[in-house]
Amino acid sequence: MLTFGQASESSPSVAFFFAGCIAITLYNALEIIILIFITFKRFSGWYFWSLLVASLGLIVATIGFSTYFFKITPHAYLQSAVTIAGWWAFIVGQSLVLWSRLHLVLQNPCILRSVLIMIIINAVVLLIPTTVLAFCYNIVPVPRAVKVGYKVMEPIQITIFCVQELIISGLYIWGTAKILKYTSEERKQRLMAELIIMNVVLVIMDFVLLGVQYAGFRILQNVLKYFAYSIKLKFELAVLGRLTKFFQDQALTFTSSTFSISGPIY
Repeated sequence: MLTFGQASESSPSVAFFFAGCIAITLYNALEIIILIFITFKRFSGWYFWSLLVASLGLIVATIGFSTYFFKITPHAYLQSAVTIAGWWAFIVGQSLVLWSRLHLVLQNPCILRSVLIMIIINAVVLLIPTTVLAFCYNIVPVPRAVKVGYKVMEPIQITIFCVQELIISGLYIWGTAKILKYTSEERKQRLMAELIIMNVVLVIMDFVLLGVQYAGFRILQNVLKYFAYSIKLKFELAVLGRLTKFFQDQALTFTSSTFSISGPIY
């Protein structure tokens, strides 16, 4: 199994593949940031900031991982700090993006509050232990307890975050379906089909990441995770743009105006 730094020495083709994924991830993240400032008229609100933080975090994490994988700097703890800071930002940011988008189709304070509490609890319970173990992995030699703990914790946190995204996406589709019952059947079916296809693609990405992780390919899982999250964030703008355009055509208005076409993004 590949470990940090080995692929660039023993398998140039693998290193080139990883470099390509990293380049595409950085390009996607930069494109998203540009689109954010073009799309939003008001630079405020949960959706704006969570999307921006997630995109910036993705760039930071990818750069940190690149210095680690390609041995650009020998300072392991600095590399870990940069990578983990970006990881926190895009993992939590992505979850808050989904939660913010949920306000478009759900007006139930209890559900929205429960989802936010779930995000906060999962972030604290999963990210803090994983962060500690990741830093301890820089100890030479790596303590056996750290290896075992990290091997157990990493798949757990990946699985739970995937389940969390599935729950929020399910609520989003459910809320959208409730709103669309007041529209024509043809328009309803077209929009629901688009939303379901987009969410199915995101679910497939999550399952691929889970499969790679449980197969033991830790480095590949990291590279694909950054790439997948850059695609997810691009999908967010596509989904939101499609839904808000639909609501605009239906002459539906909301209570907030942080998005450029008068939709409510908290």
